[in-house]
Amino acid sequence: MKKYLLFISCLILSVLAVGLFSCGGGGSNASAPHEHVYSETWSYNGEVHFHRAICHPEIVDEEVLHELGEEHFVEENGSFYKQRDCVCGYKEREVHLHEFYDGAIVKEPTCTEYGAQEIICSVCGYVSTKSIMYLYHDLEYYGRQDSTCTEVGWEAYEKCTRCNYTTYVEIPAKQHDLSYYGKKEPTCTEVGWEAYEKCNRCDYTTYVEIPATGHSYASEWSYDEYYHWHEPTCGHYDYDAYNKKYHEFGEWETVTPAGLVDDGTERRTCAECGYYEDKVIPRLCYVSSMGSNGWRIYRTNDLNDYLKGDLVIPAEKDGLPIREI
Repeated sequence: MKKYLLFISCLILSVLAVGLFSCGGGGSNASAPHEHVYSETWSYNGEVHFHRAICHPEIVDEEVLHELGEEHFVEENGSFYKQRDCVCGYKEREVHLHEFYDGAIVKEPTCTEYGAQEIICSVCGYVSTKSIMYLYHDLEYYGRQDSTCTEVGWEAYEKCTRCNYTTYVEIPAKQHDLSYYGKKEPTCTEVGWEAYEKCNRCDYTTYVEIPATGHSYASEWSYDEYYHWHEPTCGHYDYDAYNKKYHEFGEWETVTPAGLVDDGTERRTCAECGYYEDKVIPRLCYVSSMGSNGWRIYRTNDLNDYLKGDLVIPAEKDGLPIREI
């Protein structure tokens, strides 16, 4: 310990001796006055600034109060300060706490990603950004849809209305389950069809109907006293197949005029089939049987213009009997 104190004392004396020698405190020029040389670099503390003597740093020239400039804002190591600067290099600082307001949105948030928005300090104008929380999915839910033979289906799923997120899983179409049918010829009363295929699950089919042929008939007319028709040649003899119609008779027309003692004939004919019916035109006179005086002819109602009385034909002529009129 004594050795250490002795060493410190010697060191202090040596420094003082060097200082006195350099400033003219000893030697042949000891009587000459000494002028300190000052550093051109400013030294300062919290209130004043000054220049230190190069020969004796503890000696300073005139101390001058700081002349601080305008307040401005600086950032250092992530911190912000309000600062005023002196020409000497001294800086008066105060920690600055930003007073932010919201600015423009620079990135819209999505369902899964954060957005970003400018925030601006109303005091210093510093601009930064803040995160905008992602939105989460806006989901709609859809039930299961079975597939058909021609259209896909899907499992129950959810889908976002804002983005393309979905849990949709497609169920492929089933394709047709086909049965095959041969051709059937039509008949008079029943339709037929071409050869076709038909799905057992849905209404798909290639069915093409062949219309019923309808009944076939003879070209000539058949008839009875009431009806006329064309006889079916297809083997169907029901009423519909016959398609019978009543005769369409015209007016009565005289075929044989009535005579005095002979009946006449008149006829009407069906305009469709040619069938006709006849009826008798009564004779103009009626001949009675031969009596004792001969044959006697009586008038009919229609004979008034022809006969004015009864006509008697003798029983004999030239001695021969008259047997027939």
